[in-house]
Amino acid sequence: MTVTRIRSRGQEAIHRFYTEYVSRYADDPMRFCQEALNFEPTFQQTELIEGIRENKRCVCRAGHGVGKTKATSSIILWWITTRPFSRVLATSPNISILHKVLWPELAAGFYELCQKFPPMPSLFGITRTTFYQVQHAQRWFAVARTSGKGRSQGIAGQHAEHFLCVVEEASAVEEEVFEVLDGALTGGPENKLIMVGNPTQNHGRFYDAFHSKSDGYLNLHWNGEESPLVNEDMIKLFQEEYGVGSREYDVRVKGEFPKKISGMLLGHSEISAMETNVVEHLTPPMKIISVDVAGSGRDSSVIMLLRVSGDGSERRVEIEEIREYQIGVDTMQLAAEVAFLFRQERCQLIVDSVGVGQGVSDYMTQSEIEHHACNWGRPSWFADRFANQRAEAFHWMRECVVRKEISCAKNPKLFNQMSNLPYGYNERGKLQMWSKDRLVAKGIKSPDLADSLAMSFLVAYEPPPDMRNMVQPHQSQTPQPQAQTEESVTFGAAVPSTLLPPSPSQPSTQDGGDSFNDFLRTDW
Repeated sequence: MTVTRIRSRGQEAIHRFYTEYVSRYADDPMRFCQEALNFEPTFQQTELIEGIRENKRCVCRAGHGVGKTKATSSIILWWITTRPFSRVLATSPNISILHKVLWPELAAGFYELCQKFPPMPSLFGITRTTFYQVQHAQRWFAVARTSGKGRSQGIAGQHAEHFLCVVEEASAVEEEVFEVLDGALTGGPENKLIMVGNPTQNHGRFYDAFHSKSDGYLNLHWNGEESPLVNEDMIKLFQEEYGVGSREYDVRVKGEFPKKISGMLLGHSEISAMETNVVEHLTPPMKIISVDVAGSGRDSSVIMLLRVSGDGSERRVEIEEIREYQIGVDTMQLAAEVAFLFRQERCQLIVDSVGVGQGVSDYMTQSEIEHHACNWGRPSWFADRFANQRAEAFHWMRECVVRKEISCAKNPKLFNQMSNLPYGYNERGKLQMWSKDRLVAKGIKSPDLADSLAMSFLVAYEPPPDMRNMVQPHQSQTPQPQAQTEESVTFGAAVPSTLLPPSPSQPSTQDGGDSFNDFLRTDW
């Protein structure tokens, strides 16, 4: 007996709609964007949207604000809605990039599709991490998966006849992740790969795709200075914040790979000039005592006395005295020495308060000595630029050295430490210094003197007490601290840093009865 399935009128209408939809858009992603999403791509976005139709591998290095996420989310929607039983894997080292940036853009695009084509909600649905076909949710879907270090197996097992992999912030993705993806991408002739992100690293698969392995990829470069989405006012803001020609500006705005292959923050010639620099203060200098306490992996405790003026990119520094105490010195003896010097100098005091240094900080508190307790891991005021306060401090120190606004009598140990400060950028393009454990693993001793110097850049400038009435306050806007995400060079005007962690912003509440709009407003 033969059983014939007869479609209802509604099913027949949906079948007819989808057949026409696939016929119109499956081979034309630009038409899909313009008609289905009501989105007119820029000339840069067009390069990727058109390029993925003709190429199996596309790689795009780009500055901030040029529309990377809009382009990739549009491609995902085009792919998954026009290819039956297709799959998309979207991955990034930072899961918040997927949940808070890519997926809301995907949801907004899906909303446009539903507005344009009323049958669409009957065919597809979306959750926080998955976009799926309603009747075949286990076989036909797009999914977000993190590709952080040690999580390569979490993205394994993705295969389909039509498989698309989108790698966000690809410069920070580990090679072991790409090895897993290589296996998934060999599953069919229609499988494709897109890699996008800031070019933050001079090594890895993303870097190689533009250099030694460029023949296998469509190479795209989106300079923020040329993007229609980045206006002149924004460019000027970037120039003031980062500094034209700086490494940070090149990476984050122009989409250029870092030029300094060595990965060291400072060069020998820049450091040696500190011996002959003549520093002229524009405002009465204040004194700072900076204390770095010996602990695991350190040679000595350090007390550094400095005369400084200005903040951030305007700071000027004279190193007056450096006192070293070999490891093993009694912590209370060291604290008493610091307290005595503080009362003599009438100055600002900053103390490394992590680990053994907590004892010195507690002594100051008990002695009612006002001081800054430094914790390198706290969020920076400039949370979009620096991974933490340690990165911020070394950034301002480097800029001061490069501008030749710092002087110091010859000190081979300090100069050697300053020439051995490896740095890099994390998956969000934020500057970060190597961790102490990584330094030790590479045979680099913990830079106690350099740390003590860098700490002083976290202390905001104040005129000396007897000069405050003679100095006009600098009129500038102090930014609100930015909340740290879940998980980064010269450089521009700055405001005083803070040693207090930023407080997270409070989510706003909105009224409305539209559940889909409520979904789009979800705090991802």
